[in-house]
Amino acid sequence: MRSLKVLLLEPHAYRLMNLHQMLNGLGIYDVRVAETTLQAHGVLERRGPVDIVICDPLSPEHDGMGFIEHLALHGLASALIVLSGARRSVLQGVVELIELSGLRVLGSTPAPASPSQLHPLLLQHPEAGPVA
Repeated sequence: MRSLKVLLLEPHAYRLMNLHQMLNGLGIYDVRVAETTLQAHGVLERRGPVDIVICDPLSPEHDGMGFIEHLALHGLASALIVLSGARRSVLQGVVELIELSGLRVLGSTPAPASPSQLHPLLLQHPEAGPVA
């Protein structure tokens, strides 16, 4: 897969490490990680915008929707993958709100995700492609 820049926002260190390794296994090596929205802001400030953010906008550990609005307002990401344990009906409403903010939602998947769930979503990004 072409070199996508991905930011993982996951409050649980074990899941964060697992997702990072999963993305590496899918051929994505420019992975930025954050356990909090404060860390995510810092990562984006230091390293610049990303192609895809993977997060749970409904996580009780952080203000996911506020963070997503910030991403859209400042052009810090072009797309989002929702990784959440919320009910599908709830996620549909959240996805609609995110898309209204201007971010493209590549899809949603239950947490924890598997490579077979993430891979097709990642391939929907215009910058995705075969390994050079």
